[in-house]
Amino acid sequence: MHPPSEQSPFQTPNQPPNDSPNPWGWDRASAPSTTPSSPSHFTDAESSPHPSSSPSPAPDPEEEEPLFWGYPSSVLTRDAAPWPGSAFLILHVASGRALALVHGRPWLVAAAEATSASATLPGDTSWHWGCVEGSGGWLGFRNLASGGYIGHNIKMEMVATAGSHAGWEGFCARRHPDGGYLLLHPHWWSLLQIGVGEDGCSIVATERGGALWEFVKV
Repeated sequence: MHPPSEQSPFQTPNQPPNDSPNPWGWDRASAPSTTPSSPSHFTDAESSPHPSSSPSPAPDPEEEEPLFWGYPSSVLTRDAAPWPGSAFLILHVASGRALALVHGRPWLVAAAEATSASATLPGDTSWHWGCVEGSGGWLGFRNLASGGYIGHNIKMEMVATAGSHAGWEGFCARRHPDGGYLLLHPHWWSLLQIGVGEDGCSIVATERGGALWEFVKV
C-alpha cells in the first residue's frame, strides 16, 4: 500500500501536477487562456464606460445638399406660378437652361456657364428676374441686376433694356397641361408665343411653336 500523494488544492483530480510531464501532448504555453480578457477599445460610443463628452458635430445638411443654380434645392420652389412681388429663375423646360441678361438681351445659358467661379459671360449678367404687374394686369419681368424689363423693340427683337413696364413689356403666363407655362406677349390685337431662336440661345416672339418655361422661385 502506497501512501497518498500530496496534491495541490488548486489542481483538479484529472489535471497533472505542474512539474509532471504533459500526458495530453499539448503545450501549456500555447493553450488558450481561461481568464476573460478586457476589451482594449470600444467600437460603439454608447457601450464605452467613458463616453466622449464632446461628440463630433453632425454634418450640416446644406453643405451636403446638391446645388441648383447656386442654391440649395431646399430653398427653391420648383414649377412655381409667376406672381408679382417674387423673383424667379426662368428655365427653358426642353434644355434646362435659364434666361440670363447678356449684353442687354435675354439669353439662354447653362448653369455651369453662369455659376462657376471661372464664368466669363459678357456684360451685366444676371439670371434673376423680378415679376411685376402693370396696368391692364399684364405681367412684367425685370432683371434684378440691370433694372431692365424684357420686351420687344421696334424690330420685334426681344431685349431687356426698357426702364419701365409699358405695353411692349407685357406678358401673360398660360399653364400648360404637360407642365410649365407658355409665355404670351401682346402684339397689336394678338398674343404671340415666346420661343427660342434658331441660334438656340435667343428668344423670339412667334405666332406658334412657343417654348415651355418653368419658373423657379428664389
